[in-house]
Formats: sequence, structure tokens, C-alpha cells
Amino acid sequence: MMGLSPLYIERVLELIETINQQGVTVFMVEQNANLALQIAHYGYVLQNGRIVLSG
Repeated sequence: MMGLSPLYIERVLELIETINQQGVTVFMVEQNANLALQIAHYGYVLQNGRIVLSG
């Protein structure tokens, strides 16, 4: 979401949630973990290409 205005970030998150509510799995890569985890059902944290945290 880097470079997007807060208004566009909110809209993108709304669209992702809408798509997910229709039963579609969404794979999202985002550096802002706090933002991504607001809408995620499950997440992975990678460090040097390895999963170091999941849940």
C-alpha cells in the first residue's frame, strides 16, 4: 500500500474484504503488517525467505 493515499488504502482493503466474503482466498503481500493483519484471517511472517511466525 506504499505510496497510496489513506483514502485509496481504505478502498483497497474494503475491496479485498468484499472479494474474500464471496469465498475467494486472497493472497496478499504487504510490508505493513499491522495494516494487513487488520483484515487477515491467517498470516505468515517471513524473514530471509523463511517462515518465522504464523497464526
